[in-house]
Amino acid sequence: MVQALTHAKHGVDILSGTRVRTHFARPNWREVFSKVASKNPNTTVGVFYCGMPVLAKELKKLSYEMSSKTSTRFEFHKEYF
Repeated sequence: MVQALTHAKHGVDILSGTRVRTHFARPNWREVFSKVASKNPNTTVGVFYCGMPVLAKELKKLSYEMSSKTSTRFEFHKEYF
């Protein structure tokens, strides 16, 4: 609650010190992809990921799924270090 109030009043996140608000917990990736698709119809959107294979699998699956359900084409790319 303090974070939300501070961000609303000052436009700065209390954790990062930037204008981008920190979101806690795991995002609803289906909702994220849907919003991106609705704002970018008939375009190609790159999905870049570097991290654990479990999430890579989920994002890759959603990229293919949302590409077939919407007019937006999601291209998934991943790297491991």
